[in-house]
Amino acid sequence: MDQIKNVINNNGLLDDGLILQAFDQVAANGDIVIFKNDGLRANNKITVVITSPIEKFIAIRYDDVTLSVALAKALKEYFEFFAKQA
Repeated sequence: MDQIKNVINNNGLLDDGLILQAFDQVAANGDIVIFKNDGLRANNKITVVITSPIEKFIAIRYDDVTLSVALAKALKEYFEFFAKQA
């Protein structure tokens, strides 16, 4: 979970390395990250979803104008979920 904590604590300044580390951590937990750009929407075109194939938690979804903000919000909620479980 340190990789996810690094993304959360980086003030929304994400580089490819941080993003890939966070994706790897989510995958290592057996969960899935999906992001998309919905060009038909007028606002908040970027969507990030973190979900679990075995329903450990309700899907986490954030829409925003930037990938880094949506991803940071989703990872923060994901991290907080696991922190409560510990």
